[in-house]
Amino acid sequence: MKRAMKRCERRRDGLTLLELLVAMTILAIGLIGLLAMQTQALQGSRHGRHVSEAARVAEQQMEFVQRQPWAAIPPSAWSAPRIVNGPTNGAGPNVAQAYSIIWRIQAGPDPALRLIDVQVNWISPQAPVGSPGSTYAISSVRHNDP
Repeated sequence: MKRAMKRCERRRDGLTLLELLVAMTILAIGLIGLLAMQTQALQGSRHGRHVSEAARVAEQQMEFVQRQPWAAIPPSAWSAPRIVNGPTNGAGPNVAQAYSIIWRIQAGPDPALRLIDVQVNWISPQAPVGSPGSTYAISSVRHNDP
């Protein structure tokens, strides 16, 4: 009887190797899940930063066209792409994200209207090779106020 008591007491004193292995496995699975969530959060943050910068570039171009005299904005097809460098993207020392901007001006249904479209395209350096990239577009209408 004494011998059986000692065995039970000894077993209660610490963890067995199997219990430790199960606990470490559960911990490892949890840490892998946290790592995956952190990676997704970083990618989402990077994409959001690119969209915000593309919006800024598109709005600057739209404001430029809106400030032009009426005679300076005749209807036209899509412009030739113009490359605009955004702020550094963290992919290396002073590497800037390049944005390609195009715009067009169309005649409206009324001769005193111009329909203006601005489109910004970019490909993230972290995107897989051959991916289509991302696009941000805005449109506006300008009225000729003589």
